[in-house]
Formats: sequence, C-alpha cells, structure tokens
Amino acid sequence: MRRLFLWTFSSVISLVVIVLAIIGASRKSDMQLALVSTNPDGTPCEEICLFGAQPEKMNYAQIQGLLMQHPFLRGLHLESRPNTYDYFFGQTVNVNHVEGLVSIQFHAPTHCTDLYPECYVKPNNVLVQSLRENLRLSSIIKDFGEPDFVELQTGDQGISLISLWYRAEHLEFAYHLAKYGSIDVSDSIMNIVLYSPQAFDAFTRDQPHYRWPGFGIVVPTVLQPD
Repeated sequence: MRRLFLWTFSSVISLVVIVLAIIGASRKSDMQLALVSTNPDGTPCEEICLFGAQPEKMNYAQIQGLLMQHPFLRGLHLESRPNTYDYFFGQTVNVNHVEGLVSIQFHAPTHCTDLYPECYVKPNNVLVQSLRENLRLSSIIKDFGEPDFVELQTGDQGISLISLWYRAEHLEFAYHLAKYGSIDVSDSIMNIVLYSPQAFDAFTRDQPHYRWPGFGIVVPTVLQPD
C-alpha cells in the first residue's frame, strides 16, 4: 500500500513539475504543442520534439529511453521490441515509435476485449488526451503558418481527411473533416507525426502534393514537383 502511495505521489509531483515548466516556458511557435514538447524531467525542448524525442538528432535507443521515462506515457499499455518498435496504447490515444518517426494518434474509445489490455488500465494521460480538444486545425495554421503542401484522402462521399506537411519542421498533422469536402476551423486532429528528414522525404516522395486550399470548400490544386 505504501509503495502504491509513493508511486502515485511521485507521478503527481512529476506532472506538476512538467505543467509548471510548460507555463513558464516562452516559445515563439508551436504553442499548442508545448504540452508534449517536453523532456521527461519537465524542461521544454529547445526545438520541436514529442516527449523529448527528436528523430532528426537522436538514434533509436535514445528516443526509446526518453519515451520509457516520460511521465505522460505512464499508465499506457506498452508493447516494445528492441530496435524495432515501441507502441504505447491508451483508451483514446496511442504513441508509436519506429525508426525515423514518433507519432501521437487520437481515436475513439477502444472496445475492451482481452486483445486490448490497455482498456483495463486506468489512464493517467489526461493532459495528452486534452490535445484532441485544443489542437484545432485553426491553431496549427496560426502557430505554424500555411503548410508547404497537403495530402487529401478521398472516399465515395468526397474528401474526408487532410494531412498538413511542414518540411522545415518535418511535421505532419492529419485532421478528420467533419463535413466531406469542406475544411472547418474546428476539425479534429487524428494524428501528429514527427519525422527524421530521411523519413519525411520517404513518406512524401510518391504522394500527390496539393496547395493548402484554405478553410471552406476544398478545391484541390496540385503542386508541381520541386
């Protein structure tokens, strides 16, 4: 019982330290990402990161170590294979790490079965889950400006998903469109991916690139290759 109390107390203190560090940090951009642009000790990253991880500068083992230590990922179900993948599963959010990238994926509450043990773990990643409400599409455009290009996913009823790509930051933000074929300022985030430069190029090389169409009805304009 005492061990459980000490672990809980330690987790609470860690979260408080990180939140205070976020509040005290002054950043020129990526304000909405300040929550996850922190190291395990609560200090803000000098450059854009996800939970301290920077695929551009760090090797696999370094990123793995940071993710394993980060207080925001405690309470998530972990599946890991050395030098291959680290998957942190939650009821409404997952964090994935493979060579060249780290991602945060937001999803509907997972149906609980024996195949999804993370359902039965009481989540303590409330702050990470809160990003889904705070990272509206309009906030990304405000903090990062217009993307270098976008990718569009189209179904039978029209465009349903848009991915915003930022080349200098090696970032991707994917949003679900509440209304087919139309972009709204309040459309909800589906995932955030931070790549290494090599992975960024590999993932975008063979995809059609479109100009950011702005908010409202989507009129796709293909960008010419550089």
